[in-house]
Amino acid sequence: MSGGANTSAASHATSSATQMGGTTAGATALAVDQGLARFATFETVVELIRTHRDVKLLVDVENGVRLISYQPGRITFAPTPNAPADLAQKLGSRLQAWTGNRWAISIEAEGGTETIAEKRDAADLALKAEASAHPLVQAVFDAFPDAKIVNIKTMKDLETTVAGEALAEVEDEWDPFDED
Repeated sequence: MSGGANTSAASHATSSATQMGGTTAGATALAVDQGLARFATFETVVELIRTHRDVKLLVDVENGVRLISYQPGRITFAPTPNAPADLAQKLGSRLQAWTGNRWAISIEAEGGTETIAEKRDAADLALKAEASAHPLVQAVFDAFPDAKIVNIKTMKDLETTVAGEALAEVEDEWDPFDED
């Protein structure tokens, strides 16, 4: 939907509200709702932050927001202990600047889902837990109590690496001893 279509719909709603003897407040709310309709999920908000390349805000949101509830124009979250104190204010002002609509950002002391970073890192943590439970790794930890698992390469990772490093097969090989 283009911006012209949004303006047309908003002006139509305004004239309809005025003709019915109502105020334009309802029409303004309709226009705001239509402006925020493209942000149906919190993921679209995160994608908007990525699109504007605000890396600091993106890292703060991915690591510091435990989402409690989301509606277009309204975000409620519980901040993690390492979240910046001004995250809600910064997020609200940037979203308002980018969308042209005011956003209500609310903070609650506790609750919420995992952060985006926690969800993303869950697979790595599960892989480390599985590796730690292996008897050979346990033996290493017994022999070296300060040892840590730093990097894990799965068979799939190794296959991908080998496939990328392998030389391409040559169709017509040149043989120096072959006589033409």
